[in-house]
Amino acid sequence: MTDLECKIRKELIKIAKDRQVIKYGELADRVNYLYKCHFGADEKEFHDMLGRVSAYEFQNGRPLLSVIVVTTSPKTGNLLAGHGFFTLAKELGKQQGTVDDDTFAMNEMNELFDYWENHDDADR
Repeated sequence: MTDLECKIRKELIKIAKDRQVIKYGELADRVNYLYKCHFGADEKEFHDMLGRVSAYEFQNGRPLLSVIVVTTSPKTGNLLAGHGFFTLAKELGKQQGTVDDDTFAMNEMNELFDYWENHDDADR
């Protein structure tokens, strides 16, 4: 992982330990990553970094950290993980085809919160 990806990972672990969620832009601000254009190349790169962080966690037997990075649903106003999160979860085989996105995200978030409540970061 890059230095920035490590910084993102550490910030997400802090947030998970507090059993909180964070919006994409707020996380970008916390790690000093500037979006130059909404839905532009910078934003795509940031989302790709989140995916690499979650893939790293998956490879190490831990829940997907990026489940707590959320956006506001235009339909419901609820805070939800973005489309890329679910694409990655399916690619990794973590989300099975019969589980809907909302159920998967809630289960993954609860698993994440429980994990980080009981573990320290061994990758420091």
